[in-house]
Parts: sequence; C-alpha cells; structure tokens
Amino acid sequence: MEILLGILKPVLLLSGLGLLFGLGLSVAYKKLSVAVDERVEQLRDHLPGANCGGCGYAGCDAFAEALASGETDASRCAVCSAGQKRELARILGAAPDTSQKRRAFVACGGGADCLDRYAYTGPSDCAAAALIGGGPKSCVFACLGMGNCVKACSFGALRINDRGVAEVDPAKCVGCGQCVGVCPRKLIRLIPETASVAVACASRLKGAEVRRQCKAGCLACGACVRACASGAIVMEENLPRFDEERCVGCGQCAEKCPTGAIRSFVHQSYDETGHTK
Repeated sequence: MEILLGILKPVLLLSGLGLLFGLGLSVAYKKLSVAVDERVEQLRDHLPGANCGGCGYAGCDAFAEALASGETDASRCAVCSAGQKRELARILGAAPDTSQKRRAFVACGGGADCLDRYAYTGPSDCAAAALIGGGPKSCVFACLGMGNCVKACSFGALRINDRGVAEVDPAKCVGCGQCVGVCPRKLIRLIPETASVAVACASRLKGAEVRRQCKAGCLACGACVRACASGAIVMEENLPRFDEERCVGCGQCAEKCPTGAIRSFVHQSYDETGHTK
C-alpha cells in the first residue's frame, strides 16, 4: 500500500501541476493573443505568390497583411492580373484597381554602336564599372551591359542582347520595377503596356556630339516632330517627349527617325485587359 501511495503521489502532483500550467497558458493566450483579420488569408490566396518585392513589402504574405490593414492598396502589386485585382477589391469592399498595366523599357539602343573610351577589366557589375570615370562607354548615358538588371529580375524578362544592351521581353515583364532601381544610369523606365512608341536613348547632348559617340543615339533633329500629324511629340532637353493621349500609334515617328532611336510597338496586339497577347 505504501509503495502504491508512493507512486500515486508524484503522479497526482505532476498531473495537478500540468492542469494548473495548462489553465495558466489558456488564460495567457486569451489575454495576450492578437485578433487575426480573416481577410489576410483570403487576400493571400488571390495574390500571385511571386514574392518579388516590387510592392515594397517583404513578399506576398506581408503585402496581404498591409492590404487588410488599409496600409496600402492593390495597385502596388504589378504582378496581379485584372481578375486578381477584382477579387482583392471584393474582399476589401473597395473599388477595383483600374490603373494601367506597365512594363519596363530600356532607354538605350547603343551597345556595339556606342564607342568605348577604354577597356574595362573590373567586376562584371554595372555599378562598379560606373565608378571608374563613369564607365567605359563614350556616352555617359549608355547601357553598360553587365546585367545588374538581368540578375534583379525575378521573371526572366531581361537579357543582354547580342549588341551588349539590356533588353526587355514584353511577354514576360510584369512591371514590378525591380530592375529600375539597380541600373546606375537610370535607363530603365516603366512605360504603359499599351504605349505605341518609346525613345531608346537617354542622351541629352546635341546631335553632333551624339553622332561622335553613338550611331544609334537620338540626334534631336526633330524629324519625329515633323512626321507626327497628331502633334503628340515635342522636344525637351534634346529628346522627344510623347503625349500618349494624343498619339494615334501610326508609327511614322519611328519610320522617319534617321538612327532608329525611336522604337515602335504598333505591331503588338493587346487583349481586353490591356495585356500583350
């Protein structure tokens, strides 16, 4: 009997302590727990899951929490399709985001057509090369072609083409903007996905100076302005600026450009959501 009591006492003691600690944890959980917004999981289910960081948050989970708290809105996600944005708006009880989809464009077409000032032998990194006299290219606005933007793109939408210039694949680009911030020359811009034309040059120098440095640069000759019947082009700082609202997408400006610095996208077609087919 004494042996049995000797066994039961510690068992009962431990059971009692377990019950006491369990009750304590239960009370603490109720007192200290933070209410979870059920919409977060619903929102997360309708996000693309790219975790690219283009929205400014550390992945889709963090973005879903920010959406639920009202800290941000669905327009910050460039990867979301029109359908996904409609679902996000429905969950939040907000108006759907109707902002126009954008894509990246590299404002340089020089590459092999742009002269080199010296032979660069440092790390294959645009930012590092730019530190040495502004980089090896004679044009200080030129793409250095070492692929910082390619490495930054989570969607495989960028490559260095055979001319040594960064190039965007419109079919893969989601407009997240991750490539924009890593270019030391600030050559990559987000343009409307339905844009008809864009200038593949960022040089603000005058024509004669541009011609000495690059065969593909904008000469600020004004041929595009004269060719535009809708008056959608004006020259600013020796570069054409396009008014998308007035542009009819005729492509005459690109056709008349003597160096091919204006790129026309009029051959591309779009679906009802404004995405390239």
